[in-house]
Amino acid sequence: MTDFGRKQGDMLRSVYDPNKDGVLAVAQTEADMTKAVYDPTLATIVALLANHSAEHESGGDDEIDVTGLVGTEGSEILGDGTLGRVVRIVSLIILDAVDANKIRVRVTALWNGDAVADVTNIAKGDTSGHYNLSADGYTFKIAAAAFTGNVLFATASIYHDGTTLAMNIGCGAFESGMRFRFTDRDSAADIDITDLYSEDYLDARILYLTDA
Repeated sequence: MTDFGRKQGDMLRSVYDPNKDGVLAVAQTEADMTKAVYDPTLATIVALLANHSAEHESGGDDEIDVTGLVGTEGSEILGDGTLGRVVRIVSLIILDAVDANKIRVRVTALWNGDAVADVTNIAKGDTSGHYNLSADGYTFKIAAAAFTGNVLFATASIYHDGTTLAMNIGCGAFESGMRFRFTDRDSAADIDITDLYSEDYLDARILYLTDA
């Protein structure tokens, strides 16, 4: 660059490229270039980004639609890893029925569970409402139609056993519903659940997993 014919305001190499490396040196005047604008501190940058990100949050001026993204269509349960599973807990109460050799059943929702209508007299081999009792009285079932979604897993524990039968209860998912088996606590022999006649009631707490 030459000073030939220069006037006030011309660009001089001695000012804009003093080391003659072909790269313009920073031009700066107090009026048009300040550090606060062109060289902000890290804290200033973080603050600017934080203010901007709020615009994209739910309810912001520029809200981002996340429909369909992974993690927005339900929750996962460890050990299963499939979206949309639902955990539920109910109480299964089996009582002495009005008639001998029959049972009365009640299912009550405890936490996010399904309530199933009572049936007063269920005989061995009968299907009444959503309930079925095997011909030998050992196996009891609740049909899939009684539940929200298909039952994928179920486990039960006895909360109250006022009977003299000293029972264990086995429980599992069966045909998208549930199946129960009753055994003697000491011998593990099968128990005919209709032997509850003239006995106190059994209350089992059931935790189960459905697909909806």
